[in-house]
Amino acid sequence: GNPDDAADFEYIARYSPLHNIAPADAAPRYPAVMVTTADHDDRVSPLHSYKYAAELQHQVGRSAAHTAPLVIRIERRAGHGGGKPLWK
Repeated sequence: GNPDDAADFEYIARYSPLHNIAPADAAPRYPAVMVTTADHDDRVSPLHSYKYAAELQHQVGRSAAHTAPLVIRIERRAGHGGGKPLWK
């Protein structure tokens, strides 16, 4: 779909992890979360993981009721192959 089209955006937003993070005051109890990414992924930009982790920390992490860690792990010098080094 085209996110610039209102109808398409509404459909996409229903299954978007980023758009379905509940606000801090209505957030469910999230378990500990570790988002992982690689800094040289040429298929999925690491920016998506950074943005998701930041929004999760902003919406959920500020809640006094939430005590589990929310972290991001960035594999350096790795691509899309699940931590496979670039030289392999």
